[in-house]
Amino acid sequence: MRGMGYGYYERHKVDLVGYPAWSILLKEHRSLARVDLALFSFELDEAVGEVFELVSTIFGGAKLRN
Repeated sequence: MRGMGYGYYERHKVDLVGYPAWSILLKEHRSLARVDLALFSFELDEAVGEVFELVSTIFGGAKLRN
């Protein structure tokens, strides 16, 4: 989604609720039902640079493309 350049197709639309993993998480952690997913995704987008730096430090990788 953010052009991190790890060599695989990066989806542009993410629908967390549509993933089976989300259902599993909700069963185990019911409080997640109160999470504002729009706000959560905006916060993730703001943190993507930091996440990229961490992953690059651990595994190496390409430069972040904006």
